Amino acid sequence: MINIFLALIIGMMSFTFFNLSNSINAINRLVINTPKEIFEASTYILDEKIGYIYFNQTKLEDKLNAYYQEGLKPYVKQLSINYYYFFDDMETFCVIEKCRNVKIDIEATIFLTYTYQRTMFYKIEGEYRG
Repeated sequence: MINIFLALIIGMMSFTFFNLSNSINAINRLVINTPKEIFEASTYILDEKIGYIYFNQTKLEDKLNAYYQEGLKPYVKQLSINYYYFFDDMETFCVIEKCRNVKIDIEATIFLTYTYQRTMFYKIEGEYRG
């Protein structure tokens, strides 16, 4: 009788850990392979003569929120995405609208109290040569 009970407990734990690892793998695929087209479609050119390119913050945040909300919906219970914009030196926060660097923090609750956390940095390099 105890053998059946232990086998049932081990089977349930194995199934739970399989589901958890499957969810983490799917989340990693979605987050790490974020399409660069989202970032390219969210940039503006300040002046074609100067060639200064920067992120349109609202457009970038809207597109990334939609991508992550839709893609992560089956795997997470709760999702939090925070955006921090930096100047090129990566030490001071960018408070103006024309920023070239962004740090994206993603935190998601997957199973009970297990949370997934990932921080990604994206930077615009080079100048516009149209």
